[in-house]
Amino acid sequence: MSKTKHTPGPWRFYDTYPNDGEYAEVFGPWGPDYHDRIPVCGPNAIPDARLIAAAPDLLAALREAIRYLHGYEGEMCCDSGHGALLVAQQAIAKAEGRILP
Repeated sequence: MSKTKHTPGPWRFYDTYPNDGEYAEVFGPWGPDYHDRIPVCGPNAIPDARLIAAAPDLLAALREAIRYLHGYEGEMCCDSGHGALLVAQQAIAKAEGRILP
């Protein structure tokens, strides 16, 4: 697996204007006083910002799941296990800017 090339977590979600619902911000591990800020706008701003803030944790969880699934690769009882492994590998590749065949 490639080395991490993104701002490490934890990222934090802030509902900057709670009465608006169409603007939120995501901050990197140094908090709102620094420049690692992602503005999120639109009707789905709050759920989108939550998903963005969870991205480093989701990526780490997928990497761990792949390590686990590789241990059972030869013992999988059906194609769904192999399909899940491929989907996880493709999601990680997408997050890292790679493309899998």
